[in-house]
Amino acid sequence: MKFYIIYILVGLSMMLTLGSCAESVQSNKAERNAIKQGNNNYQNNKFIDAIDDYNKAIEANPNSEAAIYNRALATLMSGTDDTTLLKRARLTLDSLGKNASDQAIAEKSIYNLANDAVYIGDALMAAADSLTGGAASGKNPMSQYGRVQVPMADSLKQAAVSNYRQAIHNYKTILRNHPNHLRALQNLRITQLKLPPEDQGGGNNDKDQQQQQQQQHQYLFTYHQLCYQR
Repeated sequence: MKFYIIYILVGLSMMLTLGSCAESVQSNKAERNAIKQGNNNYQNNKFIDAIDDYNKAIEANPNSEAAIYNRALATLMSGTDDTTLLKRARLTLDSLGKNASDQAIAEKSIYNLANDAVYIGDALMAAADSLTGGAASGKNPMSQYGRVQVPMADSLKQAAVSNYRQAIHNYKTILRNHPNHLRALQNLRITQLKLPPEDQGGGNNDKDQQQQQQQQHQYLFTYHQLCYQR
């Protein structure tokens, strides 16, 4: 399931970082050229070609955090259904978030993992809603169909909430170091509103839902941010 494609908070606008990330290791010309070509392919939605380019950069410099980071992003954006590749990409971002020598790459990894968790949470919630839609369409929720589907839907919703909470944790991690990180602040509040009402800290639920709808139109939910190495 292509979680990163179905997310439609505001039409899924992809925004790329135009600044360069500090080089954590000594780069070489082959590495830089491969990253540059990979970024060009990425921006043109040629994600498989971009992955090939980033692999070349990693061959030239196995410690290239920029290439490793960008390859993980390209994998998530490639549309692959290979769960092994997707898991590896997310583990890569998690590792970079904890261990990258380049602080900019570490922070972008944490931020993108948060956004990715929201994407997954939304996909799980949508799947849960489709399972429980039988009652609304006239099917008896106490029928054999309903007895099977409702527990499954509840499990999906629990998994979705778990992803939202992980995203909230990551946004707060970013905000501890950068309190004025506008996108993290915006995405944090949007994600908090996706939690069950009892976990949102009180308030009028109708007003919260109205505020969420307004935010979905006003805020860009930025996902991937490429790292440029010069």
